[in-house]
Amino acid sequence: MTRRARALAQPRRDIAVDALFVVLLTATALSAFAGTFDGPWWVLTSAVGLVAGVALAIGMGRLRVPWWGAAPGLLVLAALLAPPLTLRGTSAGPWPTPAGWAALSDTATDGWRRLLTTLPPVDGAGPLALLPFLLAMAGGCAAMLVARRTRAPHLPVAVPALVGAASVALGVVAPGGVVARGAVLLVGALAWGTDRARRSVVVHTARNLERVATAALLLLVVGVVVLGAVPWTGTTPRQVLREHVEPPFSATDRPSPLAAFRAFRPVADALADDELLRVTGLPQGTLLRLATVDTYSGTVWAAGNATSSSAAGSGSFLRVGARIPRPDAGRDVRATVTIGDAWAGRRDLRIWVPTVGSETRIAFDGARAQDRDDALRYNLDTGAAVLPEGLTPGETYVLDERIGAAATGVPATPPVDPTLAQPVARLVAAAGAGGGDPLSQLRAVATRLRTIGAYSDGGTGEETILPGHSSGRLTAFVSESEPAGNDEQFAATLALSAAYLGMPARIVLGAVPGADGVVRGQDVRAWVEVHDGARWQLIAPDEFVPPRDKAPKPRAVLERDSNRAAAVPPPTAQRPPSSEDGFSLDETAGGRNRTTAPDVSTPLPLWVTVTAAVVAVPVLGLPLWTGLLVLLKGLRRLVRRRRGPAAQRTAGAWLDVLDTVRDAGYPVSRRDTRREVARVVGGRAVPDAARAVDGATFGPAGASDEGADRAWALARAVRHELGEDRSWRERWRRAVALTSVLPTRRRARVRTPSDIHAGRLGEAATAAPAS
Repeated sequence: MTRRARALAQPRRDIAVDALFVVLLTATALSAFAGTFDGPWWVLTSAVGLVAGVALAIGMGRLRVPWWGAAPGLLVLAALLAPPLTLRGTSAGPWPTPAGWAALSDTATDGWRRLLTTLPPVDGAGPLALLPFLLAMAGGCAAMLVARRTRAPHLPVAVPALVGAASVALGVVAPGGVVARGAVLLVGALAWGTDRARRSVVVHTARNLERVATAALLLLVVGVVVLGAVPWTGTTPRQVLREHVEPPFSATDRPSPLAAFRAFRPVADALADDELLRVTGLPQGTLLRLATVDTYSGTVWAAGNATSSSAAGSGSFLRVGARIPRPDAGRDVRATVTIGDAWAGRRDLRIWVPTVGSETRIAFDGARAQDRDDALRYNLDTGAAVLPEGLTPGETYVLDERIGAAATGVPATPPVDPTLAQPVARLVAAAGAGGGDPLSQLRAVATRLRTIGAYSDGGTGEETILPGHSSGRLTAFVSESEPAGNDEQFAATLALSAAYLGMPARIVLGAVPGADGVVRGQDVRAWVEVHDGARWQLIAPDEFVPPRDKAPKPRAVLERDSNRAAAVPPPTAQRPPSSEDGFSLDETAGGRNRTTAPDVSTPLPLWVTVTAAVVAVPVLGLPLWTGLLVLLKGLRRLVRRRRGPAAQRTAGAWLDVLDTVRDAGYPVSRRDTRREVARVVGGRAVPDAARAVDGATFGPAGASDEGADRAWALARAVRHELGEDRSWRERWRRAVALTSVLPTRRRARVRTPSDIHAGRLGEAATAAPAS
């Protein structure tokens, strides 16, 4: 190949290498979305966007388009490629039309919030796949533009790093393959930066072995520092944005379903005999969860966001994605639920979607099925589902269940303020459960409640037994010698007792469908679930609620003398709080915030953690690396100066001069004579040191202690002379250079002969023709 052909082929080779590394690093960064999207289609969508972005940047370079031309180019590519890739199953259709562009615009602006508030994995073939497509296309184009329009070796690596940070922030807590992804990014970045650095080097004195050893030593030092610091700093869970985004729906501003329990009882003559819903397809005896409450405010038990699954970060009601993640173990069952008029007609119940708690999919039927599926919210921790708009009579939906695979998310902290659980302290003490584990103590409390309590719905002759489960109601309830109430009071008391014992607890309003699949109001019960540190344990109503035929003893109503009655002040204009109120109403109704919670230390923001990790490498690694090499060279110099006789110490001085010269970048080796080294380096100090060492080695007087000291003084003068008029960066580079530490190559370099050898070669060449 001619020189001209090589010159023409070099830019093509550089473009190909840059494109290869851009695709490799950006694709690796986007792999952090694994676990966020379901199915392989999002991978193909991202690949198309990445290749399109890289091709756009290459075309802009060929046509000499300025960098700001990338914005309209990316916009045109997205308008043409995104609809068939992300809108195939939507009403907008897969073609580039105004309707499709409007859908793309909506997803590009609001899709980030929808992604973070959707329970992963998200449908990889749906509209939200536009987000990794846009990241891939913009990241590939930007990285290629930077690579082709700057000579900085490692600057283009910053673009895939930013894409990776965005993918991690938008992804899930445990995406898988973190170590492999980090290794590919690190090795790829080093290889790409090294290749780019060689393109701009005209004369390069450092050897490949030195570069590899330097990088390996730096990584080793940083790795040792980081691993050594882990026991001191501790480990924290992976931080992603979905863990810190406020969900778009919160059930705490809705009435508590537990407060409506008396409406299911015959004494209320409301829902006892009415058909709430009808279920088909469930195995006989399966518990149906109508509603779940897990947060106590002092007035009501309501559905809060107190729990947090470490696997998916779903301690709130989130939009359902392509499927609901469940363990593979279990038996798959499909059930159909039809909502009755009685359930849909209650304001405090109609938002709750009855489930089993082990769903892998929830799908509505009917003309509005797509809208209902989009509006559905699910809590992976509690297995509860809500529809903010509320269910309608006759509405039908399908539950795909995996029986035996219920959620086992571990709550971060007990969701009840310990001060609110004080009313049950005497009850726990009276249960005689001072020893044993907390679960055994709680079961002792349940046995005592069932033994001493009585069942009452507040019917005729029992009007003094009131509904509700506020702190005042429960205080009066547990202080009686015969606590009387129904599932509402007994379940609320037992759940508070669990909180007092330090166990997270929740109350489930549910029922067992009859043989015909119908659930009526009188079938509804309330049970308690507590977390024992490993999994959720169910405490059935029959364990803590007295039999329904165990009526309370008659209670006399004391007559008060009207003449001695105190003056009654006028009623306040402010309505007192009600158990049917949600948390949001409590703050205005009661004049205080009823959602009391213990103080929790605020974690560091995600950007602070990432910045600290990035800064730690140069801040910790470079000083330690510098100090290690300077210490190593100083110990070597000390050993050479003090070990052996005078001749050996004098030779050690020259070795120190030679190492200083080599670290400074001069092309010398130990095979060169001292005069040759002095001629290459020049100056005054190196020739003086060469003559002094030659005189001590070959002179008639031989080596002496004074000569060795003088040789080392000249070696110090060489270091001083070579460091004069040099920048601090050049001095640091020489101090940490590994040229003098690594062994010299065995293959001799091609060098210009010295003057003596040149003279001899000239005499031989002159004599040869004469002969």
